[in-house]
Amino acid sequence: MTTETNHTSATPGEVADAPGWQVDWLNAWLAAIGLLWLEPAARVAWSTDPVPHARLHAPGSDPASAIAEALPDLAALQRLAIASEHPSSSRPFKRNPSLDDYRARAALARADHDFSLSVSVTDLTSDASRELPHSPLDPPAPKGQTLWDRLVRVREKLDAQAPNTVEAAARSLQGVPTRVQANGLGFDVRRIDPAAGGDELTVDPIVECLALFGLALLPIRGDGVRPTTRGWRGPALRGGSFRWPAWSDWLDVWAVDGLLDRCHAAAHEAHRIGRWGVAAVFETVPYQPTGQSDVRRGYASRRLW
Repeated sequence: MTTETNHTSATPGEVADAPGWQVDWLNAWLAAIGLLWLEPAARVAWSTDPVPHARLHAPGSDPASAIAEALPDLAALQRLAIASEHPSSSRPFKRNPSLDDYRARAALARADHDFSLSVSVTDLTSDASRELPHSPLDPPAPKGQTLWDRLVRVREKLDAQAPNTVEAAARSLQGVPTRVQANGLGFDVRRIDPAAGGDELTVDPIVECLALFGLALLPIRGDGVRPTTRGWRGPALRGGSFRWPAWSDWLDVWAVDGLLDRCHAAAHEAHRIGRWGVAAVFETVPYQPTGQSDVRRGYASRRLW
């Protein structure tokens, strides 16, 4: 589907600038897509600033209220296919699941049209009897915590420390979030204070919760030999392995999906990408550990063009 068929004009009363969600922050970019995934009527464009920020359009509602309404609660998260304890499964889903456990959860995911398993782990490799590979956006975490464990912890922190979700969303959009102490999804470099200990990590819970749903457009797959994650061009710890665009048109989730296909296929052809309304492209810069005991992970960014 092309981007031309999926943009809309937005009336001024339904548009909100989100200066706190700058496109050079990978998690904020994913959060913007996550809102589109959860609220199909929403649209996102990016400003023309030197570092573009998100502009959100939510028909019939201000974007902060739309975020609060769309954000799944703990009961909904419990029904995701990657839930550690799922109501339809008698076996827990661990960080490194057995092939049988993976297949059981894959059946649940197919039945419920659930994307969550596909953003974590895959069995489409040459030897699925070994440890199943994870997406670079599902990095290892302390104590074998799964992506779902980390998501639920952030949601619990949000409920406890910022029970007014509309206000929390508005603060996040403005760049003054109510941060919570948590590891988050595990790849936001902004949660890391190099001068602090490994456990002193804080995240914006609104961004982290939405970012999980933004990952729906970046599943991990495989060709039967090796795993691949959509858009990744190399190892997670190599700079520039993943790139993402800022676009100027009002796009829905499926227009963004199509735009990513085009951008990833023409990664080095700025003249072509610019014709599709892309104003800037950023790429990953992996966090550099401060020592052998520093096992933290995260992705900063730099502007490619």
